Amino acid sequence: SGAEEVIYTRSTIIVNASGGGDYTHIQWAIDNASEGDKIFVEAGTYYENIVINKSITLSGESIGATTIMGEGRIITIFSNYVNVTGFNVTGSLIPFEGIGIYLENVNHCNISWNNCSNNSYCGIALRNVSNTVVSNNICDSEGTGDDYYGYTTGIGIFLNESTSNQITQNTCSNNTWSGIVFNNTNNSLISENICIDNGGWPTKVNVPTHEEEFGTGIYLV
Repeated sequence: SGAEEVIYTRSTIIVNASGGGDYTHIQWAIDNASEGDKIFVEAGTYYENIVINKSITLSGESIGATTIMGEGRIITIFSNYVNVTGFNVTGSLIPFEGIGIYLENVNHCNISWNNCSNNSYCGIALRNVSNTVVSNNICDSEGTGDDYYGYTTGIGIFLNESTSNQITQNTCSNNTWSGIVFNNTNNSLISENICIDNGGWPTKVNVPTHEEEFGTGIYLV
């Protein structure tokens, strides 16, 4: 008889904080996942910092019911083709370090339908990232109002040294510095974002060629 065809299927891994799924911690599920797996996190509050270093889809049951709380960078993404959706990522209040979702040196990721509010520095931050979509997220009330060498913290979405990304239909309001900041970033789309009431503590910053008054909706450097 002929050889049987082997079909590889992507798995869905269930996380439940009370023990009703495959794992009780999100990081344990990630560590044991394979490339392309889907991880579904059921409602609850998860106190942990998460590092994603493989191409997976991480989905919360709902933005209002699935909360991740941590210190520093709560979710850090170091792999291409990562999708994160459906989480409330909040409560990182270490001055100048608190970021909800942080991506570095990656491409083709999708960060959508998350609430990354009430962190000390930034809701969502991208560094050296390309071809990534950030859409329909809420990044409000970032920042502690602390002053650091002339800068206030508090940015909704921050892109640094990145290219060819789409930042669309996000709400970035009531942040202590700015709603959306692009620094050394080009060839990217900013569309249909709501950025109001930012800059509760506007700060004068001296830079080599000019002086800017911060406290803006969208700030391009």
